[in-house]
Amino acid sequence: MRLVALGELPLGVTLSRRATDAVADIRSDLAAVADHERSVLDRTPRGDWRWWTWAGTRVNRTLTAWLPDLVDPTQRVGDLWLRLHPDLTARVIRDRLAAAWDSDEPRPLPAVDPDALRGLKFSEALPADLAADSAARRLVDAEHATDVLRRPTRE
Repeated sequence: MRLVALGELPLGVTLSRRATDAVADIRSDLAAVADHERSVLDRTPRGDWRWWTWAGTRVNRTLTAWLPDLVDPTQRVGDLWLRLHPDLTARVIRDRLAAAWDSDEPRPLPAVDPDALRGLKFSEALPADLAADSAARRLVDAEHATDVLRRPTRE
């Protein structure tokens, strides 16, 4: 999606006029928050911070677990951005992202909804903590989350 917002399309794709118009609308709407080399910090009209990672749900879940002092834990995590705590400044956010990237401390796993554990194969036979750990490990993308932390940010 970020590449589409930045003007690229997959090779060999032919778009109808309607699709071309839709892509132009997407590019117009997202141009301010799409960047080839950086993630983007954006302040919404309501005063919330959005951190446009463009990284996907697994990476964003991983970052949510790793950065509880930055990321609002009450949000529904999606593919494109994370809502950060509104009382932070851009400087504090950048400093904490840099510190998180440079940290050698163990990284926590994402939280797992207890209802999701019921759907695991053999969930009845697994101890609850082992089931939660197994499910959380499937939600982690540490390699790409680290790549996002390494990226510079812009406002």
